[in-house]
Amino acid sequence: MPKTQEYFDRLLKMAVRNETAQTTHWEKAVPETVDVTLPWNRQAEKKAINTEMTAYALLTLMQMENDDTALPLTIVRWITQQQNSRGGFSSTQETVVALQALSKFAMVFFGSQTSSDIAISGDDVNAAVSVSSINSLVQQLVDVPSVPSKLEVTVTGSRCVIIQGNVFYNLFEEKRRLPVFSASADVTTTNCKTWEITACGTFTGEEPSNMAIISVNMVTGYSPVKASLRELIGKPSKGSQLKRFDIEGKTVDIYVNKFEPGQQVCVTFQLEKYLDVENVKPAAVKVYDYYETEQAASTLYSIDECK
Repeated sequence: MPKTQEYFDRLLKMAVRNETAQTTHWEKAVPETVDVTLPWNRQAEKKAINTEMTAYALLTLMQMENDDTALPLTIVRWITQQQNSRGGFSSTQETVVALQALSKFAMVFFGSQTSSDIAISGDDVNAAVSVSSINSLVQQLVDVPSVPSKLEVTVTGSRCVIIQGNVFYNLFEEKRRLPVFSASADVTTTNCKTWEITACGTFTGEEPSNMAIISVNMVTGYSPVKASLRELIGKPSKGSQLKRFDIEGKTVDIYVNKFEPGQQVCVTFQLEKYLDVENVKPAAVKVYDYYETEQAASTLYSIDECK
């Protein structure tokens, strides 16, 4: 037990405390050598890992014999502030761990067989809900027809419940010019045994793009020659921005670290025919921003029959 307390004391020294909001949480440290402006490092900016770490800290605290609710409540308060309007969090793993920690907290301090009744009253609202072991994992919603509205919430009972208010509204946002991609593709062959496709993306933004993907859908009956893709990525030309490739079904996705303003990035790899198909339809090449997928452009390409 002394060792357990020692390790937990070290954990507490790493906590981020907000005395005004009365919250406690943990954050992932970003090394000074990490350039968070690069698209593939932006995971460091996301809060999912912070919520997951904080939930694990709460689970650890629940394993210790301590009846003081002061610290756990500050952690619970921060975790619940990260929840979305549907009761979940930004990722599946984060949601699983966070809900497990919240459930464990409720069980340790309030028991699993208790219940609470909640009454909500106000302008155009008069509702009552009950939370017990039967429905403790079910999200219950009460609609507030008019906003603004003054609500009075009364809770009776001894079960721990989370009451969350969500307000949805629209904001007029001045339309801004988004960086635009353009796409092109061309297919050639010299022997009617293998074909070579060159797919290009051009970026017209004023600043470097995020990470982008050149996505090449296969024409029916054709498949990519993996060796040519491995050579494309494994032996890049000087200054190449190509990062890696994935093959998912009939689609080849090639990841581009970034586009510079006005830059055109082209990828060339081989195709082979594995099936004769009549009246083959064109396939699409799409170039899009990895993080802002609405920034995209596409074009169609076809493969002419060999005479």
